[in-house]
Amino acid sequence: PMYSAVKVKGKPLYRYAREGQQVERKPREITIHSIEYLGSLAQNQYSLRVHCSKGTYIRTLVEDIGKAVGCPAVLSALRRTAAGVFAIQQAHTLEAIQAAKDERKLAGLVLPVEYVFSDLPVLAVPQEVARRLRNGARAYGVREEPGRYRARCGDQFIGLARLQPGGVLCAEKIFDAESGEHA
Repeated sequence: PMYSAVKVKGKPLYRYAREGQQVERKPREITIHSIEYLGSLAQNQYSLRVHCSKGTYIRTLVEDIGKAVGCPAVLSALRRTAAGVFAIQQAHTLEAIQAAKDERKLAGLVLPVEYVFSDLPVLAVPQEVARRLRNGARAYGVREEPGRYRARCGDQFIGLARLQPGGVLCAEKIFDAESGEHA
């Protein structure tokens, strides 16, 4: 949609829209896994549940549904219940976060950084390879399929690494478990 942060020529579309300009936009390929009709909230108001791929603009989807049935349609409310590996059931209210802070139990609400990457396969690496990755050096002779991995040494998450054809392992993003910082 024109009111989005997608950039054209280095400028977000919403800025063009605010200036009253229309900019040609290229369609994106997305996947709609399912659309579920949840009922009517009021006259001419409908509730839907959409399971879709990243990059889907629900406002645009609603406009397209309206065009398909022959009437204008707009989005009046949107609630995201999942994004990537995160689901709304894992969310905490501000009150619960404050209570955990007051009880010095805030760490119990925080997920480990590796959780964000849980959709990637794990690549177990020996100490020497972990050392090389931490230092930004490549490791050679890794016998796995090329691709992106969560590198682990024993029970420690090292970071993200990309295995190139020929067994060359390169660090993408290394996390220093000792200090909790990342490089």
